Amino acid sequence: MAHPRRDMLLDYQVIVEVETGKVFHPEFGTSTYDFIEVLDQGSAISAFKVIAYSSEGSRPEEGVVSFRNAAYFEIKTYAEGTQKPFMAQTASGFGYGVCQ
Repeated sequence: MAHPRRDMLLDYQVIVEVETGKVFHPEFGTSTYDFIEVLDQGSAISAFKVIAYSSEGSRPEEGVVSFRNAAYFEIKTYAEGTQKPFMAQTASGFGYGVCQ
């Protein structure tokens, strides 16, 4: 699922829907995963946390090995000030930055 403003999204920008846990970014987004779960809404003492993962799949060429693709996204909502550090991890890499 693409965000309505996807065409305006730059590589260094991330859009987060905190209600659904959908994160829109070319590499670290969660919107294309089958399952998205907000683990923590975040507060003054805890971080906003999302995990997303795909349906279980297999690769017959590797002997029917089960696997899931997954992504983890966290915003340190408890950080002081208006800029909140975030981190994202997927199978393809690790990213971090600041939410405003």
